[in-house]
Amino acid sequence: MSTSSNSGPCSPESNIICNCGLRCKLATSMTLKNPMRRFVHCRRHGDHGSCDFFKWVDESLDERVRSMVVGLMLKNERMAARIHQLENQLDSQKRELSKMKEKNGRMKMRLQKLCMCCVAVFMLIVAFSYVTVYIRSGCKTPCSGIAIHESL
Repeated sequence: MSTSSNSGPCSPESNIICNCGLRCKLATSMTLKNPMRRFVHCRRHGDHGSCDFFKWVDESLDERVRSMVVGLMLKNERMAARIHQLENQLDSQKRELSKMKEKNGRMKMRLQKLCMCCVAVFMLIVAFSYVTVYIRSGCKTPCSGIAIHESL
């Protein structure tokens, strides 16, 4: 871990002037070797033509405090890695859920088609049974076997 951070939303400036004649940027070290230590560096750090000015502006932490800070930083890194792992698992599960919903929709459509086929087969069986009864009874008209009340 070798990063630094600024202490505010915009790059804070110090009163220290670098070799380029510019005001230096104030930052905080987040390295394991120098955790939470403040320093200034050339504003053009990383650019071609930077003067590479660097200076610590505070004393290093007491060893006990530094050890605690490093422990917290390492714990934070482990937690960030675990969060990243859980986010990846969640994304994977969301994709799997989406696939399952799609498959469920296809299965519902197949079930509806199957139900329609069952109804059609049932209707054919009823019609076949009716025709069979008609043929066996020797009736001349298909409705002659149905009793109709005279009072209607």
